[in-house]
Amino acid sequence: MRVIAFSCVHWMTRELQVDVYEYESPLNYTPFLALCNIIRNDPPDVVVNLGDFTETFWRDNRRAPDAYTIVQLMGNAGIFEFYKLAGNHDRDDGEQFVIIDDVRYEHGHKLAPNMPGADASVDGYVARLRENTAGKKIVHGHSHMPAGPWPLDVGSVTFSQTYGEIIDGEARILSLSGEKKNKAKLVV
Repeated sequence: MRVIAFSCVHWMTRELQVDVYEYESPLNYTPFLALCNIIRNDPPDVVVNLGDFTETFWRDNRRAPDAYTIVQLMGNAGIFEFYKLAGNHDRDDGEQFVIIDDVRYEHGHKLAPNMPGADASVDGYVARLRENTAGKKIVHGHSHMPAGPWPLDVGSVTFSQTYGEIIDGEARILSLSGEKKNKAKLVV
C-alpha cells in the first residue's frame, strides 16, 4: 500500500498573508500544485491531508485551486482513499486522526502541548514534539521541519516543500524543492 501524506499548505489570500501573518513575500504554492500533479499522474492507494490546508480559523474563504479539487474528486470517485484531517488553522475541517495499517496520522499540534515553564520557542516546541513521539509509528506535520523515518514528520508542502510517502510500512520524506516535471526527490 502506498500512502501520500502532506501538511501545512496554508492556502490563503495575499491580504491575509500580510494583515495577519505579516509575510513580506507571497507564499509560494508551486510545490503544492506540483504535489497535486504527482498524485493525479501516479495515484497512490491513500492520500492524507494532515491539516492546516486553509486558514478557516481566520475565516479566509479563498477557493481551493483546481488541481486540488481534481485530487478531491479522484478520492470521491474511489481512485484512492482520501482523508482530510483537522489542523490548528482549520480545526473544524476534518477528523482528528486516522489509523491506516497500524500507523496513526494526525496534524501534530496536540503532540507537544504547551506546558507551564516549558521553553516556548520553536526549538523548544520541536524538542518536546520529538521527545513525545519518539518510538511511535505516527505520521504528522505542523512543525514545518521534516524528520523521519519513524515517527515521520512530513514538514510543510509550502514552507519546507516536503511531503511523506509510506509504502508498505516504509516511511520517507520527499522534497518538491526546485524539481521539474512534477517529480520529487528523496530526502530521508
